[in-house]
Amino acid sequence: MSIYYKFSRPIALLFMSSVIILTFTFSTCNTTQPLNMSEVDGLKATINSISRIDSTSIGIEYKLEWGNTPGGWILNPTEPINFYYWDVAGQRLDSDDQFENIFLEEGFISQTIKTNFASVSMVVPSNAVEVSIELGNSGLETKRSKIP
Repeated sequence: MSIYYKFSRPIALLFMSSVIILTFTFSTCNTTQPLNMSEVDGLKATINSISRIDSTSIGIEYKLEWGNTPGGWILNPTEPINFYYWDVAGQRLDSDDQFENIFLEEGFISQTIKTNFASVSMVVPSNAVEVSIELGNSGLETKRSKIP
């Protein structure tokens, strides 16, 4: 979500005995990150999209993105991601740990490409209403997203 602020200010100039009025418009942009984005040491993780596949499964597009000052991440071409689920009361479910390996592009690993997308699907517990994803055991976990 982006919020733009605009204001205009007329400026009068005297040029060869004529008054010229110029109006300059200044804009500032306050860009906020998605609600489910998290960041650790310059690497951001987001559940970019989530959709219901059938009554027991969901599909997720998971996005990793380098920030402006990437930290000391050492990533491999294949990295595990862990799925965590919450019930309607906000309690984390003690379901069997679910994980899947995702593939990272070489350009993303070397930080010449800023973003990497991975599409995954999984069976969710019947009482789960929210999901988050952690990159391995790194502490980089997305904020919770509602399961449709």
